[in-house]
Order: sequence, then structure tokens, then C-alpha cells
Amino acid sequence: MKLGIFTYPFRKISKFSQAASMIAKIGYRYIELCVWDDSDLSLNRINKEDIERISKVCDDFGLTILALGAHVDHLGETKEERTCAVNYTKKAIRLAAEIQVPVVTTFVTRGIDPSYSKKTAILILIDSATEEAKYAEQYGVKIALEPHGGTILNNIDDFLWFLEKVDSSCYQFNLDVSYFFLKGEDPLVATDRLLKFAIHAHAKGCVGRYPNFQCPAPSKEQEFPFELWIKKLKDYGYSQGICVDLAEDISLEKLEKEARKAYYHLTEITKFY
Repeated sequence: MKLGIFTYPFRKISKFSQAASMIAKIGYRYIELCVWDDSDLSLNRINKEDIERISKVCDDFGLTILALGAHVDHLGETKEERTCAVNYTKKAIRLAAEIQVPVVTTFVTRGIDPSYSKKTAILILIDSATEEAKYAEQYGVKIALEPHGGTILNNIDDFLWFLEKVDSSCYQFNLDVSYFFLKGEDPLVATDRLLKFAIHAHAKGCVGRYPNFQCPAPSKEQEFPFELWIKKLKDYGYSQGICVDLAEDISLEKLEKEARKAYYHLTEITKFY
């Protein structure tokens, strides 16, 4: 099992090289590289020099990229917005193939439901996912859908149905079961039911319940059963990545503390499983 960290909370407050140095010093050896538009390495602006810089920085600090974090809103209000979202994912797939990263992570929306009907939204999502999956197949890359955003896909049953409907080995699941926990579902049940689709995972701290919740670093003080969850993953033979997913909009100093706290807690658990 490969313990890494998602670089998205670092994206506004440090360059990739600075974030990589901090991450490696803590002990992480794997990352999910954020390529959002407001990051140092924006997918829409990335060039040959940036790609060379990614390779050099990872080599310098002994880091391996498990996935590209290329989250985009798939349910824009206009057809043009939705086409742009699919094209954005395709661009991420091409980049992943170029730098030999096996997975691109994405989600449904940024948390706001569209004005059109749920039925229409579901049909749009199926069409988009199917198109992206076929494109990913051409490049030998897989897409991992994170259970985040809005209420169009809202629970374990919704995501299970959707993944079975898309029915592609290149369109799978990011096992971030904290979202189900925050909405009152059992994360261990979610793991049992969705693990067959899992090609990536997030470890996120959980305090409170949706919509009043916070996501600090994973720790033993929290209600989320991290130890039982990791044991279950081990028992199932899961060997892919687990990336710590921290909250953004905190100082670099606090971010380092949170990243270190998560690393030590999860590393301590994995020693026993």
C-alpha cells in the first residue's frame, strides 16, 4: 500500500519544488499532483519546461506521482461548459500518459447542483464519462471518480449504479469514503461495496456531519475508523495508492503540521496491517 499526499492545498501558497521538499522531508514518497488552473502547474498552461521541471523535482526528492488531480465541474449550465470539461479531462489524460502517471482523478461537480433536472444531469454524466473512458483507453490511463459535489450522485447506491452503468475498466473509483461517512453512511460498508472499482484512495479527516463538518488531518481522535478501514483494505489485497487529502486555505506552517500528523498516524496503522 502506497501512502502519499494530494498536493492541492499547497497550490496557492508554494511552488511545486517547495511543496515537494516539505512533503519528502516528512517522509512521503508518493503524491497526487494537483494541476488545477490556480496551481503552479496548471493543466491549461503547462508546457515542455514544466514537464521537465516535474520530472527533475520528483527525481531530486524521491517522489513518485500516483495520480494527476484534474478535478473539473462536469455539470456546467451550458453545453459549451460541459464540452470544455470533457476536453480538460482529455488533456489531463494526455499529460498523464506523457509523464507515465497511471491515474487521473476527477469529480462530478464543485458542489453546486445544476438548474436542469436530475435525470438530465445523469444522462449528461453518463455521456461524458463514457467519452472520457474511451479516450483514456487509447492512452492506457484510468480515470478515478471521487464521490464529491452536489447531490446528483449522493450515496453509495448512486455511485455503484453509475460505475456499473459506465461499465469501463478505464473509468473507476477514487475510494474517498469520508464523503459517505460525513453524510451518515458507514465507510466500511462503502468500502465493501465499491472496492472492486477502486484504483486510488483518499484519506481525509472527518469532524462533524454534512453540511456542518471540517476535514483536518486524519488522527486517532476522530470518529472515522481509519484503523479498521486500512485493515479492510489490506484484507482485500488493495495495493494502490492512498493519498492524504488535507483542507486548503491554511498557512504553509499549519499545512506542514497537518501533513506530518497525518503521515505519522497512517504510517503507525500500516505497520500493523
